[in-house]
Amino acid sequence: DVSMGTFSPFSLEDGYWSNLFDASGDYFTIPASSDFNFGTGQFTIELFVYFKSVSAGTLIGQSGFGSVLQLQANGYFQYYDINTASYLLTGAVTASTNTWTHVVVQRDASNNLDLFVNGTRQATTTSTATLGFTNAQNLTIHSWNGSISSNETYYSNIRIIKGSSVYTSGSSITVPTTPLTAVSGTELLTCQSNRFIDNSTTGRTITVSGDPKVLPFSPFAPSRSYSKDAVGGSVFYDGAGD
Repeated sequence: DVSMGTFSPFSLEDGYWSNLFDASGDYFTIPASSDFNFGTGQFTIELFVYFKSVSAGTLIGQSGFGSVLQLQANGYFQYYDINTASYLLTGAVTASTNTWTHVVVQRDASNNLDLFVNGTRQATTTSTATLGFTNAQNLTIHSWNGSISSNETYYSNIRIIKGSSVYTSGSSITVPTTPLTAVSGTELLTCQSNRFIDNSTTGRTITVSGDPKVLPFSPFAPSRSYSKDAVGGSVFYDGAGD
């Protein structure tokens, strides 16, 4: 039962892809770096997620007991920072399933620390504390302190910026309608290509655990219509008789 499809390395341009992580062993590891320690300055953590189900689980964490962006058991987004040993931001709306959700945690030049979900500010505080991920611990996606997220999740356009805030603090922001790019200060930009790669200028090595999948699926409308001359296609063999 060999099958044909439109999936190929050329299906879409960078930015229009996602990675699907299951709840039984899939996660990314990015080497520890002081670049992810934001100090007392500005920063932005931003990503799109698409949950198949909602329960407690990590979106971006560390290999040890470090900082983490996660979902609580009730489905509220939450930001915990190891430097202050506290949950600094907790959302107020349960995350949705089967739809793309845009999530931002950032601190701006006025020390406003905000959590935005789909453009709406769900939590805010003022913080002048040292924040960010611990230098000595690897950054992880879909995992924290060795625990894999219990949510089957698509991730797209994960971006971490040190030294600047992308959005103006207020009750709402405009959700991007085009792929994220490596603006100044971008330390990580991933889950947006036809392979597992960091598109920031640092080009960090991503170690893949489990069997996450690369898919031509994203929050953004394709920039072109399908053409076999541009996209090509592929043939799928299942390893069980094909």
